[in-house]
Amino acid sequence: MALAPDPLDVGTLADLRGCLAGAHSLLLDVDDSDPRRWEIFSVWLAPDGGGATGRGRLSGARLRQVADGTSGSYAWTQQQWGELGAALLPPALLDYLDRPETPAVIDLVVVAVGALASIPIAALPLRSGHLLVDRARLCQTPSLRFLQALVDRERPPHQRTAAAYLDPDLESTSIEGAALSALGDPGPDNRRIDVERLRSYGDVCRVLAAENGLLFLTLSAHGNGREGLAHAIEVDGQDFTAAAALRLNFPSLVIAAACWSAKVRSTPGTEPWGLPTVMLSRGSRWFVGGQVAVEDTGTAEILAAFYAATAAGRPPSEALRDAQLDYLARHGREVPPRRWAALALIGVPGIVDPVSEDLGPG
Repeated sequence: MALAPDPLDVGTLADLRGCLAGAHSLLLDVDDSDPRRWEIFSVWLAPDGGGATGRGRLSGARLRQVADGTSGSYAWTQQQWGELGAALLPPALLDYLDRPETPAVIDLVVVAVGALASIPIAALPLRSGHLLVDRARLCQTPSLRFLQALVDRERPPHQRTAAAYLDPDLESTSIEGAALSALGDPGPDNRRIDVERLRSYGDVCRVLAAENGLLFLTLSAHGNGREGLAHAIEVDGQDFTAAAALRLNFPSLVIAAACWSAKVRSTPGTEPWGLPTVMLSRGSRWFVGGQVAVEDTGTAEILAAFYAATAAGRPPSEALRDAQLDYLARHGREVPPRRWAALALIGVPGIVDPVSEDLGPG
């Protein structure tokens, strides 16, 4: 186990608070030695130096359903999602979010171990009847040490250009394509983003072979859901693997709209290799991808709003949250989380890194 409810000294993590720069942090670990009943340990670190621990239990089979994105979790009741939220979120954090003096929206960095890293945490219910996405701009990272390295790293220069590979066999990519094309129209400030359309595996490797100055890269295709360096997205019939990505250079923001593209299961004693961590290690600061199997049309609608917001200089954590809330407002809050919460942001929280310096109109 990487964490323990007792005798955890939250003060030992004080040296890592600097990389959060005002954001809250939620650390999650699980003991799955009993397949019937998993025990969950949680630690909440508050920006003011406080913190609290939590401990919950839940059916291993139920947690595995949602972590693996199996069809069994699509029909979960509100009560079942509520039990999941109560098991994962420390009571002190739930109390904090209920207080009238608490800010309406907080920045929350989530560090989850094992199968918990694949939980669509934005969909977790709170005691007030809200969802976590209502009250938090969410960002995930394999570890706070990893986040510290991203915060400290110098950012490369960029131009107002981007690149995108959209699988022509996916009907939903037409929605993304229209949104990306719209970025080329001059806005009120007479600025635009030119998006190069990539047609092949070779095109993707060519663009990323050297320092490219891109604002962002989009890869919308099928994902294979494997772990480690075999983790891949299918580009023009070829697997674009994490191993191949190790030789390339990535822009500040990568959007990988594919099933399981954000799947990084950090297990104590192993390195959390996968597409997100490789791309973040090779230049990116933010990776947006599917934690589980994504719903094509809903994901494309959310990304269309996300592109417009990030191009205008909004932090990715804020842009993704607003796009998800807009989707819920248009389609109803009863839609299953797979349709709106499958996308997750891995990388630097907006409060740490003003995105306008990387993606804004300046």
